[in-house]
Amino acid sequence: MVPIARSSWWVVAALALGCGAPPVPKEVPPPRPTAIGARAAGPTPGTWTLTSDAELITRLLVSADSIWGLTPQGLVGWHRQSGAYRDETGSGAPRAGVTTLTSTVDGVLYVGLADGLAWRGPKGQWERSSAGPMAGGVRALAPRLQGGVWVGTSRSVGWFNDGGLRVVLDGVPVRDLSASADGTLWVATGGRGVLSLKDDAIVEHTTAQGVCGNQVQTVVAGVAGRVAATCAEPQALTRFSVFDQGRWFTYQTDAVGGTVERVVPQPDGLALRTQTAWWHLAKIPPPGPTSPPPTSGPRVRAISMAGVAAPPVPGTPEPPTVTPPAPSGEAA
Repeated sequence: MVPIARSSWWVVAALALGCGAPPVPKEVPPPRPTAIGARAAGPTPGTWTLTSDAELITRLLVSADSIWGLTPQGLVGWHRQSGAYRDETGSGAPRAGVTTLTSTVDGVLYVGLADGLAWRGPKGQWERSSAGPMAGGVRALAPRLQGGVWVGTSRSVGWFNDGGLRVVLDGVPVRDLSASADGTLWVATGGRGVLSLKDDAIVEHTTAQGVCGNQVQTVVAGVAGRVAATCAEPQALTRFSVFDQGRWFTYQTDAVGGTVERVVPQPDGLALRTQTAWWHLAKIPPPGPTSPPPTSGPRVRAISMAGVAAPPVPGTPEPPTVTPPAPSGEAA
């Protein structure tokens, strides 16, 4: 297992925001770096570039030309090439109470709020809705293949498009959403395991099918149809589950990495975020001896992380020294 230096905030791979030409917002140089904050992958794989020291970034969304971040004060962004920083302050822009964000192929940026949903069209205009259960807060979002966006609340799943919300599941406490390339929606729930929705079919995946728990914290749909989930039960905090070729497999990590917070399927393995670092699992262990027996819970395969230390977080670069110009009429 190969560790990767951990950022305090995870990066969501997303589709481009679209090629429309929005009004140019006010752009200023990045804040002066005083602490490690949002970091964007540099031009060389495995390197990190300091983008800004903006504090308390709770979620990031990467597009073709920008990086969007959620903070307790609202939405901020960085241009990936120039590094120019922007604080989204236009009319109707979300401020306090932001919870999550995603973008869709038609160039719309959606932001979940504590009291509804906000979205920014390709031309830069902001709109809002608090229709139906969204008024109680939006917990999770995912792009919908057929158009619009999937919306998860504390008690429902629905899809939002053209200003209207259609609820497809009621009475379901949602914790996370993720959409597969084929349009399947995967739902992490508080009590019903993982739900998958495709067309009119809804399938429930619980410990009976091999998921690490029924209180599922995160779910991520990755490449080749693989899906990964983490669970919130005390006995499952150091476990994660992977759905592959129609079956769930659960893996137990040791105490070195701490709680498993998120798992992302990748073409060359799995990326695991724990309390201490990001880890790259290049080879998924095959199913082997199981404990407990299949009839009493998920099949569990042990993974050792002993002897592998996470590298230190890259240091903050010192700001360059700038000599002010001499007053007019004086020698420099």
